Amino acid sequence: MKKFPAVLVCTLLVGVLVTGCGIREKIEKKAGEAIGEKMVEEMAGDDVDVDIDGDKVVIKGEDGEELAIGGSEWPDSGAIENIPKYKSGKVESVIETKKSAQLEITETDKEYFEEYIDGIKDEFDTEQYESNSSDNITYSGKNDDGVSVLFVFTLEDESCFITVSEPDEE
Repeated sequence: MKKFPAVLVCTLLVGVLVTGCGIREKIEKKAGEAIGEKMVEEMAGDDVDVDIDGDKVVIKGEDGEELAIGGSEWPDSGAIENIPKYKSGKVESVIETKKSAQLEITETDKEYFEEYIDGIKDEFDTEQYESNSSDNITYSGKNDDGVSVLFVFTLEDESCFITVSEPDEE
């Protein structure tokens, strides 16, 4: 009969810890990530490994190629190293491979975008394209190493879309 009160107290303590310390949410999050990883791996086949960590999904192919989707931080490696960090606004989404990166930045402004573009035009001066319309401002170009950039600023919502691609090795 003494075991029942001890078990009850332990159960109550565990319940308080699980709900009070956020452990329950962490367990649910990890379980959800594991289920999501398994679903993507089943859809993509046995040749891929999927890692879901919070808002970022990394898919690794059998050949070592990686695709990262998500995140809200400016990447610190890969193709994005070819351009200076865009310091205005909020990184909303990131898609990366070994040789390319795409970012969406919100809460930025037109003046900063134009200054940023002016600062990189000298380096990305091959195959340049510029366009200004009532909806957006666009700039694209390549540098001497064949790295391509595309910048699009949308005036209505003051957001910026950046794409950086390294050339394929031949």
